[in-house]
Amino acid sequence: MTHQPGGGWTRHGHLEPVRTQDFCIRRDDVTRPDGSRTVFEYQEIGHGAAVVAQRGDGKIALVRVWHYLHGDTLNLPGGTIEPGEDPQEAARRELEEEAGVIAQRLTPLTVTRLLNRSTVRLHLFAAMDLTPGERKLSGNENGMTVEWWDLQDAVAAATDGSITLAGGALGILLFAEHTRSGRLGEMAGRGDPAHR
Repeated sequence: MTHQPGGGWTRHGHLEPVRTQDFCIRRDDVTRPDGSRTVFEYQEIGHGAAVVAQRGDGKIALVRVWHYLHGDTLNLPGGTIEPGEDPQEAARRELEEEAGVIAQRLTPLTVTRLLNRSTVRLHLFAAMDLTPGERKLSGNENGMTVEWWDLQDAVAAATDGSITLAGGALGILLFAEHTRSGRLGEMAGRGDPAHR
């Protein structure tokens, strides 16, 4: 049975995927908008959540760790949403595990897609009401440090390439713009639209 995904594409079926425990490369038999038939490959991995957490003194939490693929990385606290886990709860959990703070309230910033050939969605949140928590680092996070940055310096790092992972840079820039425009307070008052 064919499925019409839209935009002139037609999916004829799925081919055998390449699958591991946490990662899948899907292969679809498709007809492109120009009428040619081909195989379209894309990643299917778990969704993620990340948090721009701001203390009372205005500084935001960034985490630094050596990443197997990317080397020395500076990013927002965040990680994978576990199966069946709510994105807000995942963000709250990751923030405590990586930065050692608990978000009393999260405000959604956006949900973004990171790559054209990936199904992964990154849920970005803001947190400004923080209390101390307990860090619980995984094996991949060994040596991770928490750094508290002035927002303007974090924005500079997001725009000069010091923050190399796209989701972290986007979260910082959105947070800064929403803070500047006053929209962050309006968004916090409305709560998460997904939970209304």
